[in-house]
Amino acid sequence: MNVCLVSVLGESPGVVTEALEWIRKWFKGKILNIVFYTTDKSVIESVKLLKKALRRKDVRKRIGNVKTRFIKLPMIDIKEEKDAKELWKSLKKALRKPKGEYIFNVSGGRRLMCILLFACWQKIVKRGYVINVISYLPREEMEAIREVVVEKARNNLRLSKEDVYSYFFSKGKYKVFKIKI
Repeated sequence: MNVCLVSVLGESPGVVTEALEWIRKWFKGKILNIVFYTTDKSVIESVKLLKKALRRKDVRKRIGNVKTRFIKLPMIDIKEEKDAKELWKSLKKALRKPKGEYIFNVSGGRRLMCILLFACWQKIVKRGYVINVISYLPREEMEAIREVVVEKARNNLRLSKEDVYSYFFSKGKYKVFKIKI
């Protein structure tokens, strides 16, 4: 059976890589990773960082060879009802043909995005898991690591293994909570 991880990305791409690492520990089949994101400048930076990280050999060794689909939402943020409706349409379109096991990652993006993701899942998929990734690194430390990683990326400098481990895997200090629905 295949697994499909569905996430909404904000400024912390680690919630996606940590979820993928967690899935790989208990599932050896094919993984499809669907990531929704907005046009916010800092979110776009996170998407670029995540795409680079997913191509790295050291990351693939941790998460396996995962097929990823990035779906850009036509909004900077959810500021009005029309934005929420647009998100709803995008989610329904992406999830219209459920196959395999679904895991919904409610760790990133805005609260309303995660609520709509879950509501869409209830209406269309009706099976699977909801997960939440919690990093135990102090917020100040994560922000400092993000600044270093973003600055290196802006200057086209290669990220070290330590940068990747710290930023995309919270130095191993994270936990995933899973609820089967």
